[in-house]
Order: sequence, then C-alpha cells, then structure tokens
Amino acid sequence: MEQIRPYKTIIGRLVKEGYLKEHHDSNDFVEALKKWREDNPILKPLHPSAVDPYREAECLICRDLEWLHPVINGRPDYSQLISCSCGKDLFIANSRRIALENSGIPTAPRMNDFEAFVLDDKTQGSSNAFKLASNLAMGKADFKLLLIYGGHGNGKSHLCYASALEAIKRGKKTRYINFIELCSKARSTIKKQDEDMEEVIGWYKKCEFLCLDEVRLETIDGWSARIIEDIVGYRYDRELETIITTNHPPEELPAPVKSRFKDSRIAQCVRNTAPDFRPRTKKANPNFVE
Repeated sequence: MEQIRPYKTIIGRLVKEGYLKEHHDSNDFVEALKKWREDNPILKPLHPSAVDPYREAECLICRDLEWLHPVINGRPDYSQLISCSCGKDLFIANSRRIALENSGIPTAPRMNDFEAFVLDDKTQGSSNAFKLASNLAMGKADFKLLLIYGGHGNGKSHLCYASALEAIKRGKKTRYINFIELCSKARSTIKKQDEDMEEVIGWYKKCEFLCLDEVRLETIDGWSARIIEDIVGYRYDRELETIITTNHPPEELPAPVKSRFKDSRIAQCVRNTAPDFRPRTKKANPNFVE
C-alpha cells in the first residue's frame, strides 16, 4: 500500500473545511494554511493513530494497528488481514530487548560493541582476536569455539561483550558470564534444596551462543575444573558457538579443555598481545595512588 503523503492530506483537509478551493494556486494555499492555523491553535493529528486518535500515527500504513488488508488487483481485500512491516520491526525490537535482559551482560558494558573497540597503534595486538571474535559473532566463521588469551586489561572482556551483543542481533539465545560468578552460582546450589546445580550450569551448556569470560586458573580447584570441562565438552560435541577468555595460555588449562581447543576443525586459539589499556585511565585519575 502506498504511503500517504502529508502534503496531500493537508490540502485535502483545507479543501474539506472550506479554507481552500479545489482548484487553487500556491499563493492561495499559503494564505489558507495561515488562516487554518490561526483558527486551530491546538491542532488535531493530521494522521490520527487508530490506537490513540489524539496523537499522530507512528506508521502511516496501518495507523499503528500492526495489521492491514492486502491490496489485490488495486483494491483492498477486507476478508483477509496481513501483518504490517512495522509490527515485524516492533516484534524484533522487543525480542532483542528481552534477549539482552536475559543474557547476563552487565548494564554498563552494553555499549561495548565492536564499533566501540578502537584499533590503533596501542591496541594493534588485539586485531587478530577482534577479527576472529567478530566473524564468529556474525556467523561468518568456519569454527565454533574460540579461546582468547593474553594479559590483563587488553580488551578481552570487551570482545566478549561485543560478541554477545552481535549474537543477540542475529537472534541467537545468548549468555554471558564471568567464570568466577558461574562457580559462585553453582556452589550456592549446594545449600539450596529447591535449586539444582545442573539446572544452573545447563543455561550455559545449552544456549546457542556463550561468552565465558575471565577463566582464572588460580580459582580452579577440582570441583570448578569439572564445571568448565563439562561446559566445554558439551558445547564441543554439539558444535555450539562459544568464546572463552583467559589470562593463561591454552597449555595451562585443564587437559580435557586444552584437548578440545587443539581441534582446528571447529576450534581456534588466539593470543591478544596488546598492552594493558587501563593504566592510561589510572593516570588520568587524580585520586589514583600507584
């Protein structure tokens, strides 16, 4: 259905209300519009919404109903209803909002997308990690598991946030979690009779896209090692898209995890060699004491 042009609607209203003759020139229109505005200091909506007639419709095609009659051979078929494109866009927007709220991404880092990751001379060591993470998040990679390792403060978590945000845009059921937080959640179930540890871990084993951030070996005992082995093993067997970040090289990870990331068929390991970005922030803080 062709979108209604506002100026045609204005002219039609001026003619209908007697301010303008049907056959007129541009000067007549200007004067008629001026007079109409003087007589109508509180203007009614030119395109009233079918949902709220006191406001302008956000969609001029369906007048905010999100449904319309299809046009067949130039005429509307009132026996049928089809969804308007604005309803589909609204559904997608709401779905993404809900997915973001359930993803586990903290509120503040939700601005840390790939566009916010600046690659310059100081962050050049992150370029390979950036390329692999963005390709996996955008569905362009020929692998499913990615391990990003390197020093502190060089953007590994930013790439985790950005990958999760991009996966949500693709409609993937996405989860982000810090490994220490995951272990804490799992441990808390031991004292709770109404909550099962497998149910907690299952959210991260079975989701379509997982970002497991900051795996630290100093926090891994035999119990927490089994958690990461269980998650990686499950996702490896089912080729579910996964990004893991750590400060340790792959050789230091638990043997079952290390073994799976050696499989170049579906896994990649990349070292982020960029320096720590955060000292620049510390030096800019006058209250920071070295």
